Amino acid sequence: GDEITITAIPAEGFEFKQWEDEIGNIVSYDAVYTFEASYSMIYTAVFEKASQQVQYTVTLTFEGEGTVAGAGTYNYGDEVILTANPAEHNELKFWLDQWGDMVSTDLSFTITVTSDTTIHAVFVSTLCQIDTYTEFGGTTSGDGAVYKGDEITITAIPAEGFEFKQRSEERRVGKECEGMCR
Repeated sequence: GDEITITAIPAEGFEFKQWEDEIGNIVSYDAVYTFEASYSMIYTAVFEKASQQVQYTVTLTFEGEGTVAGAGTYNYGDEVILTANPAEHNELKFWLDQWGDMVSTDLSFTITVTSDTTIHAVFVSTLCQIDTYTEFGGTTSGDGAVYKGDEITITAIPAEGFEFKQRSEERRVGKECEGMCR
């Protein structure tokens, strides 16, 4: 018959309702419950959502060209969809949390609200610079600024007395060009 004290601690956004024994009988409405142990016993702490919801602010910021949606005031535990809308000739590079950690690369993703939070979207231009060079004996055309995904034609024009021999590299403007994009 030792005296035992058990304590129920609600998670944020919840409140303690009652203690129940193993067959569902309510044994106490107090979060701190003391009883005499006379045999093996099982008690369950029952919680419910807090009657007065705790609210938090989700702040969205961005850099580059585009817009973001999903900012606002939400209840603890709410699931919120954050959406990035890149401007024309831009794309979302990634989302960062308030500590600078990358949290997503998707245009839309869902967060669960547990505190005030700031999420930052980074947009980048899809403009790429394509440069062509010749060793000697001719010129090229078709280089310049293009957008990722565009198809371009680069032409080698041999000078008089020369003929085109070979190209040293071929690329389609796309993922392969990312390292060359501004």
